[in-house]
Amino acid sequence: MCEALMELMEPEINKIKETVREETKQQVTQQVTQQVTQQGIKNAVIALKASGHTNDAIKNFLIMAYGITQNDAEKYV
Repeated sequence: MCEALMELMEPEINKIKETVREETKQQVTQQVTQQVTQQGIKNAVIALKASGHTNDAIKNFLIMAYGITQNDAEKYV
């Protein structure tokens, strides 16, 4: 009886496993993308400061290049 029940439930179990796998993959991808973007912004700020750009110019660049808000740009400068 247990074996028959497992045969009936196996497609549903596999569907759930695949859903969990895909959701986990999406979450990890989103987290990694966010971390890489933040590091890219930090590196851009370092490079722009080293080349003599003002904080206002750097903030404007970050807003334009990364599509972040003024408030978020100020946190990086």
